[in-house]
Amino acid sequence: MVRQKIGIGLLGLGNVGQGVVTLLRKNADVIEQRSGKKIEVISALVRNPDKPRTVDNLKLTMDPDEVINDPDVDIVVELLGGLDPAYKLVVKALEVGKHVVTANKTLIAFHGEEILELGEKVQRYVGFEAAVCAGIPLIRSLMEGLVANRITGFTGIVNGTTNFILSRMAEEGLSYEEALALAQERGFAEPDPTADVSGADVAQKLSIMAKIAFSAQVSPDQVPRLGIESIETDDEHAAREFGYTIKMLAHGQRRNGTSLDLRVHPTLVPLDHPLAGVRDENNAVLLHGDAVEDILFYGKGAGALPTASGVLSDVVDIAGSHGFFASIHIRTTATPIEPPPLPHYLRFVIADKPGVIGRITTALGSRGISISQANAHLPRGAKSPGRIRILTHPVERQVLAEVLEEIGTWPDVEKQPLALPLLA
Repeated sequence: MVRQKIGIGLLGLGNVGQGVVTLLRKNADVIEQRSGKKIEVISALVRNPDKPRTVDNLKLTMDPDEVINDPDVDIVVELLGGLDPAYKLVVKALEVGKHVVTANKTLIAFHGEEILELGEKVQRYVGFEAAVCAGIPLIRSLMEGLVANRITGFTGIVNGTTNFILSRMAEEGLSYEEALALAQERGFAEPDPTADVSGADVAQKLSIMAKIAFSAQVSPDQVPRLGIESIETDDEHAAREFGYTIKMLAHGQRRNGTSLDLRVHPTLVPLDHPLAGVRDENNAVLLHGDAVEDILFYGKGAGALPTASGVLSDVVDIAGSHGFFASIHIRTTATPIEPPPLPHYLRFVIADKPGVIGRITTALGSRGISISQANAHLPRGAKSPGRIRILTHPVERQVLAEVLEEIGTWPDVEKQPLALPLLA
């Protein structure tokens, strides 16, 4: 039997693009068996055709129209990242009749509904499995496998860079700067890591998950976020002493109909919680549906081959005609709300002077903030400052922010206090 050939055009041939070619060639027999078609990369858009690469025998071009308008290309795979020129190229590909697969979370977070509506209008598939959690089949599960469930909430580690950094700080005692440099050396962090460490990347992924899970219009700009830049190795050690570890989490919870509790921040996770053992570049999402109850998705959340696996899952789905005209059905505009009162970890860096600890606990108590556990490290005769670490009982975020802002102005407090919520 003669098998139909499906041609792929890549917009971008960086690490992920080369991973797509490598994985497609390595598992060609399995992919052809499952799709019923021979799938081959025809051409790729690159900035520099002469740059050394791990794959060869590809038609390379610096002109995106040569990929998009190639009659042998059936599916355009966008791997450029960002919005410009990715957005206009994806729209053009759909308009000329190509199916589209993308790993671009920024594109889907800000223009996902529009792009999917265009795909449905022109009867072309749009796949974006790899935009969240790389090779973990989270998006397809939300849109298909769990379609009969009302999703009430999810909490997850969806950024491999920050999880790698925090893991190395906790397990090897590296400083934030040392762990970041190691992440960059191993290819888990970009030369400019701002989007990852600030929480912006996580907010975009949270936005995509919330749109699908809650059918609500959620912009990444609506999501309150805190990055990991202020976390110190001492905070990781203190968390362990209290029975926790620190993880960068995306949190989405449906409350009172259209009201959504959406947050991105480092969080103290109990050591016996399923998310506590998720190490290095791995991702995990704990999701709750009214029928299935709790489901844990776990796997590689970064890297060329895991991301290529997610990309090719969409490609094979389209090639095998098992795809569907995916759409994000927005039924309401999300109403972000303040989270409920949460217990917090507090860290104060102080000068070793009499009365400082008492003033801090008094200031907290005057605002109704109750302490559950506390310890202090005040090196005698040393020039380094002391540290007070406190766990509170549940407290409203605004009340806590006000008192910490006040304490941060005191001359004996050497850094702005750090506050991280505990996973409730």
